[in-house]
Amino acid sequence: MNLARLHTPQRRQAYQVRWSVTDSHELQRVRRRLMASAPVSPQTQQTIDALTALDVAARRTRREAAQPRPRQYALVPR
Repeated sequence: MNLARLHTPQRRQAYQVRWSVTDSHELQRVRRRLMASAPVSPQTQQTIDALTALDVAARRTRREAAQPRPRQYALVPR
């Protein structure tokens, strides 16, 4: 039986991690644009630091969310 085609808990877990990666890429893109756009003012530096902290926290959360979890399945005749 191919579990990859079903809406299993692993699939939901994988999508959560995938969405987090997409969000992280967007944070990094905005941060890079801020760093490259203009001379760094104190307010811009604070924003860059805040985005960096958000990204670090998201990576930590994503690493935890990506850990395999034990699951049990039973084949039940219909």
